[in-house]
Amino acid sequence: MGGSLVRILPQIKQAKAMLGAIGNPQAMLNTLIQRNPQVQQIISQYGGVNEAISALCEKQGISPQEFMEALR
Repeated sequence: MGGSLVRILPQIKQAKAMLGAIGNPQAMLNTLIQRNPQVQQIISQYGGVNEAISALCEKQGISPQEFMEALR
């Protein structure tokens, strides 16, 4: 894993555990996105959630593929 990803891996694992404890994590994420105009703007700017994640990872020097693998 890249150095940048290793630094944030504990945060990713914590977020994953919190989402796993929720009955419907997708619904919760949708609600969080809807309530956060900045997130909505970023998603719109890049044309979708996957595109936004990829672009933001690359800006931070993180492989988008490694990031997504860490979430699994």
